Amino acid sequence: MAEVAKICDVGPMASVAGALADLMLETMKLKNSVQNIESTPCKIALIENGGEIAVDSEEPIKIALYAGENELNLNLGFMIKKKDCPIGIGTSSATFGHAISLGQADAVTVFAKNSALADAAATKICNSVKDPDVEKSIKKGLDTANDIEGIIGTFISRENKVGQTGKLPQLIKIERDKSIILKDRRSSFIEGDFEIFK
Repeated sequence: MAEVAKICDVGPMASVAGALADLMLETMKLKNSVQNIESTPCKIALIENGGEIAVDSEEPIKIALYAGENELNLNLGFMIKKKDCPIGIGTSSATFGHAISLGQADAVTVFAKNSALADAAATKICNSVKDPDVEKSIKKGLDTANDIEGIIGTFISRENKVGQTGKLPQLIKIERDKSIILKDRRSSFIEGDFEIFK
């Protein structure tokens, strides 16, 4: 956490959710014997912790972007493919969620080599997205992103404008009602042999 905080010029707590996601992902991918129980590494490993995501999957995974009341809502997402993995995803918002942001972005989503870096970078970049001129504010955020070492790509949305820099995973259209996703009715739309634990 201290290392990525230094890289992003933020406090170490800006990366705590991402760092924990990275640790959980690392554990899921280990092949070892723990307490005499043989374990096999997961082929599909995704950890979401407070909006930060760590992924290492042999199968494609769709990740929806939620930008609060922004028109994008859940209509935009990213397809994470095997070639993208492992990858960390961090999102920060000034208009949605419980965290306090010093910026004005509806969503800043960062893709990085790990989730701790993505988390800290999303915080730093979101804080820099501020200007009465929406386009200028997004440009400030993109400039900030380009100055952070280790970021793969960054996507910024504010009001009805977006910006991106670096290499993003494939952008996809998500056709889901946000109430389905936000009200924990996953079993009705998760396809395949998945069991929902509560």
